[in-house]
This record gives sequence, structure tokens and C-alpha cells, in this order.
Amino acid sequence: AMATPPWYLPGQGWSYAHTNYQILGAALAAAGGEPLEELLRTRVIEPMGLTGTEPVLGTDLPAPALQTYSAERGVYENTTWWNPSWQTAPGSVLSTDICDLAASARAVGRGDLLTEASYEAMIAPDTAQLPAAPETCPPDVCRQMTADQYYGLGVLVMQDWIVQRPLFGGMGAVQAYLPAQDLSVAVVATAGPDTEVGSNRAQPIWISIAEALTPDAVPSQ
Repeated sequence: AMATPPWYLPGQGWSYAHTNYQILGAALAAAGGEPLEELLRTRVIEPMGLTGTEPVLGTDLPAPALQTYSAERGVYENTTWWNPSWQTAPGSVLSTDICDLAASARAVGRGDLLTEASYEAMIAPDTAQLPAAPETCPPDVCRQMTADQYYGLGVLVMQDWIVQRPLFGGMGAVQAYLPAQDLSVAVVATAGPDTEVGSNRAQPIWISIAEALTPDAVPSQ
């Protein structure tokens, strides 16, 4: 990253990068004096009452594990035991179940573990107020935010939903919370043989649920 020039000056653009989570994870472990997985267990997982969630440091998953698949290496294959730890902060990979995925969506979306100021900062539309992305920056790198869809701090805000959409090795998920209706939704789906690589199959399912339950707050794709 340091060997190439920046796409834009600080404060003049936005792009998604897991590098930020690597830095944040190291900072939290240093400040907390414990490995990140222990901080997550004692300060997030247990206070939220997530009994089906635990940090995973390798490829061993609690049984039964959802089988996931992807064709991103040119052949449709089982990816269940691929190791995602290389792409984010050590200790931050979590194994969970669908009930906890919905429960944590609600806890995060309500700011249960945050001060009022921290919650407001998490969902503030600061990125929607940035200048237009430079023409030299690819649109999938420098994403243009809007008032209806923007990144906050660690979450997406989409048509008033507070959302995260993880995707790894063909396993896509959505956890979403709509504060106005105190409604949380959790969806997990794996890629099929013909699924476009990089496509989160949980996303259209969530949108269909929103169309049925919250027709006045339907997020875009």
C-alpha cells in the first residue's frame, strides 16, 4: 500500500479496506492488554448474551457447520474450512449461529454496548458528504456514498437499515436492523455453481424480506 500513490487526499474520499480492521485490532489488543479474541469474548459476546458465538483462530468450526461452496478458483468446491484469518485482525473471526446473527444485529443496531455519542458517530453520514470520487479511481474502490446508502463506522446504513454483509469463500451473510420497527433480519447463503464470483447471495434474500415486511424501507442492491 505504501509503494503506490494514494487515490485521494485524507478526508477527500473513501474506500473499503480490511487494513483498517488490522490496525484497529492491534490497537485494541494493545490498549486492552489481552488478545483480541479475549476482548471480544468478555466485552462483546458475553454482554450481548450470544451463547452460540465464539472466536475461531484456525479452521476448526463447531459442529454442525454450514457447508459453503465457491467457484472462485475456477472449479466449484467446498470452502467450509478455508481460513479467513488472513483478511482481518487476528482473533476477530467469529463462528456464530443464525439466532445470534439476528441478536447481534439488534444489539449493534441499537447501540446496546455504546454511549449515545459513540452510537451517533457509528451511524453518522460523514462519508455521504465527501467530494465526488476522482475519475482515476475505479468505482469499486472509491465508492460514492449517498444520504440513503453510506458507510458509518464499521456498519453500512442502507435506507435506514444498519447492516453488515460479510462474504468469504462463497459464504455470504446479511445482518440488518431497522430501528424504526425494532426489526432484525439475519440471512446466510452459499454460492451456487453459477453464482458470479464476489456475489453475496444473502443480499437479494434480505431485500425480498424487506419488500414483504418493510415496503417503505427497501434497500437497493
